[in-house]
This record gives sequence, structure tokens and C-alpha cells, in this order.
Amino acid sequence: MDKLDEFRNTLKLRLRLAIVYNSLVVVFLAAGNYLHERFNAPDFAIGFATGIFIGLEFLIVVYMVRCRAALQDDAKLKAMYIKENDERKQYIMTKIGSAGLNLVVGGLVLGALFSCFINMTVFVTLLCTLLATSLIKGALKLYYFRSV
Repeated sequence: MDKLDEFRNTLKLRLRLAIVYNSLVVVFLAAGNYLHERFNAPDFAIGFATGIFIGLEFLIVVYMVRCRAALQDDAKLKAMYIKENDERKQYIMTKIGSAGLNLVVGGLVLGALFSCFINMTVFVTLLCTLLATSLIKGALKLYYFRSV
């Protein structure tokens, strides 16, 4: 099996995971509305959580459309494979510690989601930390893409 066939299987797996994620988002949104009515959760917390989930949902749907288009057209599949396996990009991501920073950002998002229901001071602190971390990652990415 050649690399493009392996990549095609990887994209199919990613599409399945995206469908599972989309289903879970619908469940979480329904649960959020139920909890809001049952426990009188703050409107801000429900609005923030809904915005995060819908924003991520939008990004996942855009990614799914790209994957489906790539699976149907070999030229797009090859271009997507080349873009994803670009050695320069992988080097830059290694330089900025992309995997670790992604985990930190994900943890901050989850922490902010849960803390907005409990304490606004903690929520604002985590949100500011999340923004600072994201800005630092973006600045490092810009720096290395221009200098390497």
C-alpha cells in the first residue's frame, strides 16, 4: 500500500472521529440547556460554552468538507498530503513545541469552560492566560515561518 492510500485511510478515520465529535457537541448543547434550566446556571456560562462548541463545530465541518473533497479528487488528496507532511512546517512546529502548547491551550479551554460555571474571577484569569498563550504561539509561528 502506498503512502497516498495510507493517507486516504487516515482521512477516513478523521472523518469518522469528526462525526463522533459533532454528535457529542449536539449532546453537550442539549445537556447544557437542560442544566441551565434545572440548576439556574449563569447565562454568561451557558453562552460562553455554546459559543466555544459552535465555533469548534464550524471548524470541524470546514475540515470535513476539505477531507471529503480530497477523498474524491486524487490531485487534492496529493496536495493535502504534501501540505501535511511538509518537512519545513514539521521542523517549525517542533521548534515552537507545538504538541505541548496544543495540550496547554486545550487544558486552558476546558478549564475556562468549567470555571465559568463556578467563579468568574477564575474564568477571566484562565481566559487571559489562554489568550496570552495563543498569542505567544502565533507570534512564534510567524517568526519561524519568516526566518526559516
